[in-house]
Formats: sequence, structure tokens, C-alpha cells
Amino acid sequence: MASQAWIAERAIPLLKRKPGMGAKEVKDELEEKYKIQIPYQTVWYGRQRASDILFGKWDDSYDWLYRFKAEVELRSPGSVVEIGTVEVNGKIHFSNFSVHSRLALMGFYKVVGLTLA
Repeated sequence: MASQAWIAERAIPLLKRKPGMGAKEVKDELEEKYKIQIPYQTVWYGRQRASDILFGKWDDSYDWLYRFKAEVELRSPGSVVEIGTVEVNGKIHFSNFSVHSRLALMGFYKVVGLTLA
């Protein structure tokens, strides 16, 4: 019987090759290769484990946005990095992210005839 850990181990190379591969596609490939039947839910959780190993967890990726923002501002003073959030039912949710490098801003201001402080 295939476990979630077994699925995750075998799904890692599949996700490296095609990161957007869904659980159904992983299930089909593993069943064909190993000639076994695997419950969809087991594949779904195993694929999620493999994705977390390769790309990190979703919750962690939100925290990395603020680290990225700080790094851009440190290494490129004058750049503008904005992280947009909205409040829904008392919870804060990510809405957008934008980066405007100082050089790009300087070029834009030059085109429209303004100066950048």
C-alpha cells in the first residue's frame, strides 16, 4: 500500500519537471509506472508534501515577501516595494505585491518631465 511519504518521494521528480502538475496527473503517472491503484486522497496529500519540500509552505511564502521587501530596499535605495493587504471578516489577506526599482522610476519621471528626489 502506497503511503503519503512514498508518494511524496516519487512525486518530487515529477514536480521538478512540471511544477503545476496536479494530483490527478501525479496519480495517473504513478499508477501507470508502478502498476498499482492509489487512492486519490493519498496522492493529494503526498503531492502536497512533495510540493512543500520543493517550494516551501504557502504560509511561509507570505512571510518571505517582507524579507524580500527589506532586501530590495536595502540593496536598491529609492526603490518602492508595496505589499497590499485587505481585511475580510477581521482577518488580514494578501491582495497584491509590486516592485518599482529606482532606475525604472527615474526613467519614468524623465519621460514625463519630472525629477526624482
